[in-house]
Amino acid sequence: MPSYNEGKVLQETLNDLRGFPLVVLIDDASSDNSSEIALKFPNVCVLRHSINRGQGASLETGFEYVRRLGHIRYVATFDADGQHSVDDLQAMYQMIKNYDLKVILGSRFIGKTTKKSSLKQKLLRLYAKVIRTTVGLQVTDAHNGLRLFHIDFIKNVHISIDGFGHADEILKEIKNGGYEYREYFTTVKYTSYSLSKGQPLINGVNILFDKLWSSK
Repeated sequence: MPSYNEGKVLQETLNDLRGFPLVVLIDDASSDNSSEIALKFPNVCVLRHSINRGQGASLETGFEYVRRLGHIRYVATFDADGQHSVDDLQAMYQMIKNYDLKVILGSRFIGKTTKKSSLKQKLLRLYAKVIRTTVGLQVTDAHNGLRLFHIDFIKNVHISIDGFGHADEILKEIKNGGYEYREYFTTVKYTSYSLSKGQPLINGVNILFDKLWSSK
């Protein structure tokens, strides 16, 4: 769980995850009380960056920690701002076991429709279309933070991009490594807080145009 200044909602998010044996929270040099809140939970391990490095770097710090533990079988990524559903994660866990998969990717855009119909959502759909063309991976939601991996994937994949570009890197590794994957419809809880903390729309536009340019 990468986290940066999420103290306002972190306790509620971690409350929802009390039933999980281990939550690894990577505090990306927050200036608020995020670490103090997280340390109150007995199932939470807090890793802290001394400087703010970005979501990709935070995930890699967490992945390296679980690689060293040696007894972990499945690893999920879960945003700290409360957007994701624990019920979705539990359903993904059943799916990855039942189908013996290496990767389950959350998607807002399969099976059902969400109420949120905005410019940002249209950009996310367009970006997924670009990924299907450039990476060759048939995904519908390239930037959903809820994912579930078998430890075999985590052991063989190392994230090198510190910022939001790590999402593309993960998809490329799935494609290049030939990992069997599925998407699962996930609910995203849009709140005024999560929208204010989310990736700014202009950044999404920049990433999209960078992808289009680099694919030429």
